[in-house]
Amino acid sequence: MTNQPGKENPGDSQGGEDYDPKEFNLPESDVSYGVMHDTLNIKNLTFWSVLGIVIFGILLVGAFFMYHSNKMTFTEEASVRSEHRYVQQKKQSSQERLNSFGVVDEEQGIYHIPIDSAITLYLDEN
Repeated sequence: MTNQPGKENPGDSQGGEDYDPKEFNLPESDVSYGVMHDTLNIKNLTFWSVLGIVIFGILLVGAFFMYHSNKMTFTEEASVRSEHRYVQQKKQSSQERLNSFGVVDEEQGIYHIPIDSAITLYLDEN
């Protein structure tokens, strides 16, 4: 098969060369259907394959670390929010106890009174 002037064979990396089907062990019938010899550049194919795998691996490791970082951040935020709620509830219950009258032990006659009242009673006694 010969090239016509001004036309290149598809897949022809050097362009303008004549191809002989017998040189590549291609039957004439296959060449008539457009089958051509493909010269693979194994070096380039290997380089780009390895580079693609390395880049994919780096992206995968980056996504893994980003996931764990975000998970840790969200866990810490949830922990702080729940601790904050717990502290608020404790403060509120402490304030209610400090500012109210109530019974601690009725049999022994122990009661709790608001701090302001206790200070006033203490000052009145002394």
